[in-house]
Amino acid sequence: TKAVTWGEIANAVAMAAPQVADYLRLGTLLMPDGGGTELTSEAIHSSINLISLAADVAATRQGPLARHRAVSKGGVAPMCAAEIILEATRRVELLVEMSAERARGRRRTVPIIACLELLKAICRIRMAVRGLDRD
Repeated sequence: TKAVTWGEIANAVAMAAPQVADYLRLGTLLMPDGGGTELTSEAIHSSINLISLAADVAATRQGPLARHRAVSKGGVAPMCAAEIILEATRRVELLVEMSAERARGRRRTVPIIACLELLKAICRIRMAVRGLDRD
């Protein structure tokens, strides 16, 4: 059997992501109106956002020198781990807050929100140390 390369995986993810996202968007249209669907709708939208993030990351990762090559050619550089975690956290933040509020009540969600903000702050600090602050 032939070994699969990272480039082939990246291309497959980048090609499949838009179709999966379209199916998830269609799912939001088929959801009935009424109480309790806000969380489900937000979960679908967060999934779409994470799929598009995965496709973006896969499309820009082509090896250890990809950032240098992309920047030197004026293209989009691949994200470092802190950037990926920060962006993923931003994309699911509302879903986490809604889920926590539903499960624990409004007052008891503060520690969860504080943890999210701490995670984002740590990622921003790591990016600033590396000189990658893009906000």
